[in-house]
Formats: sequence, C-alpha cells, structure tokens
Amino acid sequence: MAATLVYLSSHARRRQSLPLRLKLQDIKAWPAANVLDAIQLVRRHAPDVLLVDLDAPANEERQILQQLMLHLDIRALPLVGLAPVGMEPDIEPYQDVGLRFAVGDDDDDASLSAQLLEIIRERSLNRPHVFLMEDDQMFAELLSMTMQEAGFRVTMTTRGSDALRLLRCASFDAIVTDIHVKEFSGIQLIEFLAKKGVSIPIIAITGAYPQGFQQFAKRLHIAQYFEKPFSTDAFINCLRTLMNERRQIAQ
Repeated sequence: MAATLVYLSSHARRRQSLPLRLKLQDIKAWPAANVLDAIQLVRRHAPDVLLVDLDAPANEERQILQQLMLHLDIRALPLVGLAPVGMEPDIEPYQDVGLRFAVGDDDDDASLSAQLLEIIRERSLNRPHVFLMEDDQMFAELLSMTMQEAGFRVTMTTRGSDALRLLRCASFDAIVTDIHVKEFSGIQLIEFLAKKGVSIPIIAITGAYPQGFQQFAKRLHIAQYFEKPFSTDAFINCLRTLMNERRQIAQ
C-alpha cells in the first residue's frame, strides 16, 4: 500500500465503505468506532494519518479531538478532518485542539486519496521516520520528544514483543534501540534484521554494554552506539549525519 490511515467515524456504513474505496486507491484504512478504538489502532499499526469525521456538532467534535490529543502525539501523526459530501472542510474551529488539515469527501475517490497522499507527502518531506525501542518509559518519551523537535517522525515502543509487528506496519529510515529490553532484546532485533538483509541504519543505546559488544556491533554493521547518559546534541547530530548519508545513497 502507498499509505495507511486509521479512520474514526461513528457511522457504521461509512466505516465499512470508505476503507473499501480507499483500498482501490492503494491506501489501507483501519476503521475505528470510537476514540479508544482509534488510539489502540494507531499504537498497533503506526499509520501515516488519523482521519476523523467532521460531521458532529462543534462541541462534540472538540471533545473527540481533545481526547485524541491527550493520548496521541499529533506532532508525529497528522490529524485530518473529513468533511462529508455537501460540507466544506474547515479547520479553523478546531486548530486549538490539534486539527491541522481537513479534506472534503465529494464521492470522488481519486480526488480524496490524492488530497490525503499530498498531506502525507508534505508531512513526510524532510521528516525521516525513526523507530525507537526503549523500555525505560520516561527516557523513551524524552528521547522521542527530542527527535521530534529536531524534525524526525518517531514511532516508539517500550516492549520488545511489539517491535516486529510495528516494523511490519510501517517503513523506517533509522532504528534506535536499547540493548537490554525484556521479551525481545535490542540484540535479538539487530540479529533478526541482519538475517533478513535489512539495511536500515541502526543506533544502539544502553546503560551498560554486554561483553564483546564492540565486536558484535562491527559484525552486524551497527552505525553508532551511545552509552547512557549521553549528549542528546551528539545523538541528534549522529542521526542527521546518517540520514544525509542515506539520502545521498538513494540519489
């Protein structure tokens, strides 16, 4: 699929029909009936966009958007309003509760998908997507925020068991992983990616490196590694250098 999204709508018929329409336009959509469903689907699938119907009364719509803002990092995930047929898209009443984009559904599937893909393209342009696995929740959130403020899009997990599922759900430009993570460690993840021939740059972080780690890092082509506590400036500079090298190779 060219893109993925979670679609939040209270209308059962719309939740069934829109994903089928978008699928024909190479966009995968997971339908959500309520805010809790939407939050769970976003965390499970790491979509490119969260699409929300804009057909409820303004006060109800604001409550929905406020709940989403409380639980999701909308700096990393575009929140897009969908105005139904006959209604003009308008973000002005909802900008203070996180809405930055709105599109109109005029029953033209190609036009709707083109609008969504353009939003995704603009948001993704010069915003490399980083996968972060770190089981220290506070440190993970701090590092994720630091990367986002530096212009990176971040998908984060604190559980090793979620890593492979998230890596299957989205493409990434770099992987940052702690070495010591329960259930599925950073070392296991790095070894798995090496066996699959994945060439994504990997940065390893840890409080204490296991014996022989430097040889392990060299053998599996780990791009860089940092021992906690480390300078976030040095970390961001390293990540930017890796992304520039990756971009030059792609060109």
